[in-house]
Amino acid sequence: MLIIKKKWEFNEIYTEHQRIIGKFFIVLYQENKIDRDFSLGIVVSKKVGNAVVRNLAKRRIRAFFRENKKNLPLDRKALIITKKAINNASWTEINLDLQKIIKTIASNENLK
Repeated sequence: MLIIKKKWEFNEIYTEHQRIIGKFFIVLYQENKIDRDFSLGIVVSKKVGNAVVRNLAKRRIRAFFRENKKNLPLDRKALIITKKAINNASWTEINLDLQKIIKTIASNENLK
């Protein structure tokens, strides 16, 4: 799994993507034309909370993806945007929401 850090990579996904809306996340994804690995970017707005809350949300998301490496679809870039509702979510709820999202991304074969 690769981490998206460059601004141009984020902008590329923002301009041309498909979207999934979950209970705690909005996920923008597209085909990964450069690498044959899954790439992940995480966006947590200041609207979610202070730095402690935002960092906790990012740690939980990264932990989920580390634990589920084998289930990630190859050839995809995903941008995870958190919703404010993540503040009141348990680890189990986050886990279930992200599992549904990953299954949807993996099952969508006809990307542009």
